[in-house]
Amino acid sequence: MKHILISVLLSAFVWPGTGQLYNREWKKAAILIILPLFFGMSLVLGVGQKVAPNIPSDISISDKAQYQDLRDKMQKADPGFFSVFQFLVFLTWAFGVADAYLGAREKNMKPQKNKLS
Repeated sequence: MKHILISVLLSAFVWPGTGQLYNREWKKAAILIILPLFFGMSLVLGVGQKVAPNIPSDISISDKAQYQDLRDKMQKADPGFFSVFQFLVFLTWAFGVADAYLGAREKNMKPQKNKLS
């Protein structure tokens, strides 16, 4: 039971895939660790692509109102952009936690080999 709890807590609170590392499920761990990084990178690139054409040519004279206007334009232009990102990251996290639980439970059910000292 202790291994199940540790595995689930690692995936839930440290990073998706760390519970799989604890369970020694290397391929799943690699995928679940890299996937949120990929989503984050695509979010940054997507935001950069949307922001770049609207950045003032001389940033030193810009004010807070310009940046708030830019944020409002982005949200109006594509309201689902951030929602899709949040949904994909949540789905990855939820799968990681559930799989860490199932993997640890399966590992606990396997008969342990007695090691002779």
